[in-house]
Amino acid sequence: MDDYGQIQGVLFDLDGTLLDSEGLTDRAIARVMQDKGLHIDVDCSRFHGVTWKETAETLIALDAGFDDPDLEEKLQASFHREMLDVPPQEIPGAARFVRSVAGRCSTALVSSSHRESVAVSVHRLGLTDVFATWVCAGDVPRSKPEPACYLEAASRLEISPQHCLVFEDSRAGVHAALAAGMPVIAIGKQGAGARFASQAIDHFNELPMDFISSLGTP
Repeated sequence: MDDYGQIQGVLFDLDGTLLDSEGLTDRAIARVMQDKGLHIDVDCSRFHGVTWKETAETLIALDAGFDDPDLEEKLQASFHREMLDVPPQEIPGAARFVRSVAGRCSTALVSSSHRESVAVSVHRLGLTDVFATWVCAGDVPRSKPEPACYLEAASRLEISPQHCLVFEDSRAGVHAALAAGMPVIAIGKQGAGARFASQAIDHFNELPMDFISSLGTP
């Protein structure tokens, strides 16, 4: 395991990292594509970790004959319906781990979802009172894989990027954190971001019992 003794802040992605919700993203996109009669052969995992705005722009670009100025809002609404129909499950150990980390380091939530969706998910996890700050879609000009969201979180926490540790699942998210100069632990050993991260786990219960106590102790 890497040495995280210099870590002062821990930054968490949400969908796919704390909640097993990436499947909802896939179904939300598929539903809108079906409703719109879009027949695009696309791997929906490419949209994991990016905003609905960028997802909409990509879908429109993939079908030159299609345009819908409200596509972003329709994708977001579809995702909300999926969340209500099949509430996502917590990644094992996530909420307990976040609470434990928050007792030792500053924590932030960094998500490409809109703040309203983030609020619902954080409430479901019972973590409304835990994070020092949330960075959500619209808070920075460019979403993951650009580093702006993670740099913004570090700035709000007043911690240097190299002293922040990130938990992420998507390729876009891992690349964003690395571009910000932050070490990354990927959630999902077989996930799209795993091979780019410093280490990968399937869930938080895999971390050793002394992991949290090792943070910030060079």
